[in-house]
Amino acid sequence: MRIFRVFLYLWVSLLAAPATAQHADLGALHEQVTAFLHTQYMSTDAARIDVQVSNLDRRLTLPECQETPELSVNDPQQRGGNVSVHVRCAEPGWAFYVPSQVALYHPVVVAAHNLERGAQLTEADVTLEMVNTSTLRQGHLDNLESAVGRELRRPLSRGDALRSGLLDAPMLVQRGDEVVIEARSGGISVTSTGTAMANGRLGQQIRVRNSQSDRIVRGEVVAPGRVLSQL
Repeated sequence: MRIFRVFLYLWVSLLAAPATAQHADLGALHEQVTAFLHTQYMSTDAARIDVQVSNLDRRLTLPECQETPELSVNDPQQRGGNVSVHVRCAEPGWAFYVPSQVALYHPVVVAAHNLERGAQLTEADVTLEMVNTSTLRQGHLDNLESAVGRELRRPLSRGDALRSGLLDAPMLVQRGDEVVIEARSGGISVTSTGTAMANGRLGQQIRVRNSQSDRIVRGEVVAPGRVLSQL
């Protein structure tokens, strides 16, 4: 509604400008806005930038600007997407917004085929594709190594982008498994066996019952069937 009101105001007030007055070249303004957006987003690491600027209403009869119009866009994080470029002329004094779209393309990790919840990802399950990240408001992964070996929290369809929130560390220990307990203190390391009392993902702390002492200890899951604790 704000953009509509701005255009309506300009249309009503500026159509009344004297017929002999020099008018701003709307085609040139359109090109300036397009070039401005390309320049604005070149500082990002996007592999490709696509800009679409709405056509200016030909009914607008803007007085010719006596200096180069000032252009700005309110997108401090440079995410692109739907943006509005503010075009301002100090003399003779007019301003309006130009709705635009900016697509920023990056290599993104996506599902190589349909994947089920709980799947432990392999290299064959993921691939890199050029994706318009302006549409991915919840983040994305940009390297395959960050996905391989991890488990999906929900199903994905072919081409769906992966992000950290969709992935869990792999489940390396199951409750009741016999595990190796490595206890460390300084340069001393003692190895024993025990029984896991809970499931454990990589990096998680779980309780383990030591088979020799029957003592329950806490340790970090560091590998399949292996737990690290402190002496």
